[in-house]
Amino acid sequence: WIDEEGNLVYFNEILVKKTGYSKEELKRMKAWDFSPSVKNKSEWAAFITTVKEAGEFVLETEQIRKDGTINIIETINNYVEFEGKAYIFSIVLDITQQKKRDELLYKMKYSFDFANEMIAWYNPEGSILYANSSLAEACGYEL
Repeated sequence: WIDEEGNLVYFNEILVKKTGYSKEELKRMKAWDFSPSVKNKSEWAAFITTVKEAGEFVLETEQIRKDGTINIIETINNYVEFEGKAYIFSIVLDITQQKKRDELLYKMKYSFDFANEMIAWYNPEGSILYANSSLAEACGYEL
């Protein structure tokens, strides 16, 4: 839970583990201290307004760890009013490894697509599931 001032009001041990900050350090920090998508209090206020108007707002962003490394995260944000105060309730998913896998798969597919060798994948019935540009060109087709 993060209040209107950007204070981390409630967080669990996973945030401590994922960011490398201690509980005490996190309690003194603002939301924008480790999130480059919100840089200051006015941007935080705009973010609160966006979440409030949307009801639920999903955001892919980065989280800066204490050691300076970056986690790529997806946050599911909800606007909540509790005891007369406004909060953003966020569920944060670390998608760093997923993004690295996606990038690797993209590079591998690119390598297959533009390899000088002809590459094709077939299903058990013999139908072509995939053909790269070299095979298509050799057979007179365009992809």
